[in-house]
Amino acid sequence: MLAEKIPALQRSLAAMDATNKEIEGGSSLGLILIVVVAAPLIEEILFRGIVFRSMRKVIPRWYPLILSAAIFGAYHMNIVQAVYATFMGIVAAIIYEKTNNLMYPILVHVTNNLIGAIQSFIPSETGVFIVNMFSLSMIIPMFYAIYRLLRCNLPEQAYAKTPIDI
Repeated sequence: MLAEKIPALQRSLAAMDATNKEIEGGSSLGLILIVVVAAPLIEEILFRGIVFRSMRKVIPRWYPLILSAAIFGAYHMNIVQAVYATFMGIVAAIIYEKTNNLMYPILVHVTNNLIGAIQSFIPSETGVFIVNMFSLSMIIPMFYAIYRLLRCNLPEQAYAKTPIDI
C-alpha cells in the first residue's frame, strides 16, 4: 500500500489498525455487524439523508455535494480514511441526488466496508492481492453506473430548490 511508504501516513495507518482491533473486540461477527451493517446505515442516514439533503435546501448547485463529502471525510478523523471517505461521500451523494433513494448509497457503502472487512480476515499477501484486484475491477462498473446515473433524466427531487449541475 502506498500509504505505508509515506512516514507521515504511517501513524494514521497504525491508528486505523488500532481502531479496527478495538471495534472487533476479538469477535469477527462484531466487526461485521458494526463496520459492514451499522456504520453504513447510520452514516448514510446522517451524511446523505440529513446533512446533504439539508444543505441542498439552502445551498445551490454542487456545493452541498462537496461540503457533505468533506464533512464525511473529516468525520473519519484520520488522513488516510478521510481521503477515500471524501471520495466515497461524493459518489454516495451523486447516487442519492440522482435516485432520491437512500438505499443505493447504503448498498455502495456496505459493499465498500465489506471489501475492507474481508481484507482484514485474509492472512497472506496473496489473498490481499486478490481482494485488491477484485476491488480495482469493481471501479470500472462503478464509474459506468455513475455515468449512467448522471445521464438519466430522473424527475426533480421535491426537496431540491435548484438542480445540481454535475
